[in-house]
Amino acid sequence: MMILFGSSLAKGELWPVILPIAWVAAIFVVVRLQVSERRLRRFLQADTAGPLVDFYKRTIRPRLIPQGDALLAAASAMTYALYADYPSAHTALKEVAWENRPPLIRASRTSAEALLCYLESREYIQGLNLAMAAQELGAIHRWFPGAGRGAAVSESYVEIGHVLCGRSTDATVTSLERKMSALPLLSRLLVAWALAIAHRQHGDAARVGEMLAYIHEHAPHCRALELPDNSAHGQPLVAPKPRD
Repeated sequence: MMILFGSSLAKGELWPVILPIAWVAAIFVVVRLQVSERRLRRFLQADTAGPLVDFYKRTIRPRLIPQGDALLAAASAMTYALYADYPSAHTALKEVAWENRPPLIRASRTSAEALLCYLESREYIQGLNLAMAAQELGAIHRWFPGAGRGAAVSESYVEIGHVLCGRSTDATVTSLERKMSALPLLSRLLVAWALAIAHRQHGDAARVGEMLAYIHEHAPHCRALELPDNSAHGQPLVAPKPRD
């Protein structure tokens, strides 16, 4: 969703909300805008998305940053989505004309739309299709700084879709677990949510509890990260095949 730039940004928190922009000016801007994990944890203790969105508005200034309006929209939309403020997430995305933007920028909108399918509408197959489309749009050559981490975040969105669609395998779960120690906090929260669902599908209550405790510790008011009960939507989660 939305992703990052190099080892110098290892502690940055714009990776989960924007895709890497392939020009030097944008790299300079992102370096200046990186948010320490300690600071982000403080923002996420707030009971609304307001503090983090306000931070983005103060620092991602469209008049000064190439494609800044799109970056701000994507960052804001993801934050609103995590707090289950879906109308605000949609409004943020609608404020930008995306059609003629570079593919990497359009991928940030597509990733946000995938996230809304996962969290809001529960249209998991559509969300997975959007996540795969964003992964393709946002693909960059491996020599570009941060390409590896960017690919990992994009891949995590796809893997989350597989979990939600009941298509996860042991390899999917293992891959997501590895990402828990490698990705920035916002991405780790989404991965923890997906892992809680995957472990519930396999009846592992202890691991479910661990993932939910992690989410509650770091983002206690992000209501979108509660375990979904899709019975109200007429689209129950499909359990994967039993493990060998």
